[in-house]
Amino acid sequence: MSPPETLFDKVIAASGLSEVFARGTIKRACSRVGVTAETMSPSELARALGSIEQALSVFLPPDQKDSRMQAIRALSRG
Repeated sequence: MSPPETLFDKVIAASGLSEVFARGTIKRACSRVGVTAETMSPSELARALGSIEQALSVFLPPDQKDSRMQAIRALSRG
């Protein structure tokens, strides 16, 4: 039986980056604002949104980044 999907896993999936690459990118973005990605709550994700958006903007064109961030913002609302 696989472990339950965490919010971190959902953010990784919504990011549009490969899982291996997204894991480190999202973890670092969260860490920059004092959020532990692996155990974050929706409110902690909300606090990290700006940092995550900045990280994704390095790798994704603006239109893709915007649609990915829309999905990630929805996760922060629970």
